[in-house]
Formats: sequence, C-alpha cells, structure tokens
Amino acid sequence: MARKIVCEWKEDGRALVNPDGQVWPCCYLCNGAYKKEQLDRIDVLDITDWDMDGTHAMRQEHVMLEYWRDKKQYNVLDKPLSEVLKGKWFTETLPNSWKDPELTLQVCEKNCSVEVSD
Repeated sequence: MARKIVCEWKEDGRALVNPDGQVWPCCYLCNGAYKKEQLDRIDVLDITDWDMDGTHAMRQEHVMLEYWRDKKQYNVLDKPLSEVLKGKWFTETLPNSWKDPELTLQVCEKNCSVEVSD
C-alpha cells in the first residue's frame, strides 16, 4: 500500500498560535520552533528538532527556512489569522511538500502519514 500525508489539523480547520503570536499548522511543528525562538537559536536552524537527518534533511530544510524567512507574515500580532492562513507557506509550500517524499518533513511523515489504496 502507498502512503500519503493527511494533516488532521488542516482537515479539521485548526491551527496553533504560540504565545509570541506565531501561527503553526499543528503542535508537531510549533514545539521545536517555539523552543528555538525562545533560545534565540533560530538563526542556527537546527533541523534535528523536526526529526530530520542526512541528505534527506537538506532537501527538506527549505520548507522550514521559507517559513522563518517570512515569519512576520505568519504572526497574528502583524496580520489577522485569516490572512496568515491564506499565506503561501500554509497554502502551497507545506501542502506541496507532502506530495514529494523527498521534501516531506519527517515530523509530518511520522505523525500524519496514512496508508491509502493504490
């Protein structure tokens, strides 16, 4: 059987807003990100917090780097939540990464992967 990513949070129309206003699609992605932000380590994006490793991780890294590059666009202190959720990262970058196993964040694969009939 094949596997695909089904984001339960997205399917339910939910998102998570951290105390600093950053919006995340789920708790799996926000926990490591919030820790990094609080430790002032985001400029040294340690992708291991998203359970990534090796060359596979380097291909996935752009998904998270794109979020951080435009992070003000994804903060409710700067924009209404409805606008944040219409942003490119939420509507294109992350969902499109789920279509390519080489780009899918391993945390998404680990927590949101389901078997589907071919």
